[in-house]
Amino acid sequence: MDTQTLQGSSIAKQIITIDFNQFKPFIDEVFQDTLTNFIAEESQDDNLLSISFVNNLYIESLTQLRKNKINTYINSEDKIALIINQLVLSNSELKVLNISAFSVKAYYYYKIKDYDNSIHFTNEAIANDDFFLEKHPFLYGHKIQQLHNIIRTYFRSDKIEKACSLNDNILCHLIHGKTIQYQDGIWYPNYNINNDLDMIPMVYQIFTEAIYTITNLSTNKEQEKKLLRLAFEKLTKLKTSTNGELQLLIDWMAIKFALVNNENISDSTIENWISKMVNSKFAAMSKPLFYGLYVTLNNDDYVSNKESFTKTYF
Repeated sequence: MDTQTLQGSSIAKQIITIDFNQFKPFIDEVFQDTLTNFIAEESQDDNLLSISFVNNLYIESLTQLRKNKINTYINSEDKIALIINQLVLSNSELKVLNISAFSVKAYYYYKIKDYDNSIHFTNEAIANDDFFLEKHPFLYGHKIQQLHNIIRTYFRSDKIEKACSLNDNILCHLIHGKTIQYQDGIWYPNYNINNDLDMIPMVYQIFTEAIYTITNLSTNKEQEKKLLRLAFEKLTKLKTSTNGELQLLIDWMAIKFALVNNENISDSTIENWISKMVNSKFAAMSKPLFYGLYVTLNNDDYVSNKESFTKTYF
């Protein structure tokens, strides 16, 4: 057994003993609070209570879908349609409701595995956001969330290369301001996340979920290596970030790619990253990152490493 394997085994043991329950969950309430204010600003006084009520019904129906209560969602949609038909709403007010409506409908189609319609309504959500974007730039984050949903749909519908490519593109945009190459929507050409720090949790969500999905999809190290390259190819060429929390993700990539490419990397480098990550604001979101390291560092075969980690943590 070589030195790197011995060191890897030692670090793998550190990873498998991390208590993720100790980390305070990151709760991002900024969007929902801002959406409430947005609804109040864009609704006529006579319609405000009704629009707020319907929006809350959409949010509740999304909760039901997450619980796989499809029939409850369908009944809720019927109820919402009856309420809306009784209201006199302007075109703009209908679009206010569509911010939630299109996203929920896209998720419904995702749940029933109608992926074409899921992507269609996700694109409708993006276009609807663009109607308000100039006046309400907070919706840019909602649009990025829709792109993340499209990545999820691509993965679920076995369009793996498209999912990986879009993942790479979005992360390069958010972390380094590169242009988004997506056919629908208005995307900022010179985006700077340092002027939009509320988006950092979104970066962590997109990044870590991609790692989790790729690790789950892969059945061996070579397959994982191929998917990692597809999902982070351009991002790996952009070495640093001006934001310390985002630099943790860049450093994770450097470690992971060094390991999968059998390049020398010191155990102190990995341990230093672990120390910083578990003390990070986003430690509660880091489990997929440790999952990705563990499957490479532990001495057993790839599938056994996955099973060992998921049995312990998922």
